[in-house]
Amino acid sequence: LLPKYYEWKGAAERAIEKELPMGQYVIVKPGLVMGWERWPTMLIGFVNNLVSLVSGGVVPPATRVDQLARDLLK
Repeated sequence: LLPKYYEWKGAAERAIEKELPMGQYVIVKPGLVMGWERWPTMLIGFVNNLVSLVSGGVVPPATRVDQLARDLLK
């Protein structure tokens, strides 16, 4: 991640919340996104998906970054 990612993300969310009336916006916050480009996320994703399976879906499963990209482009 970029060093200032969370700072920029927070600033963008605050600007949206300030400019739009309550209930007129949706801020999407995806769960864990994993991909081979960031190999540690694959290890974390495996554990996350195992916990999701055991917990009956209480913890959302990790999303593969390539699948997320394809879905967003549709």
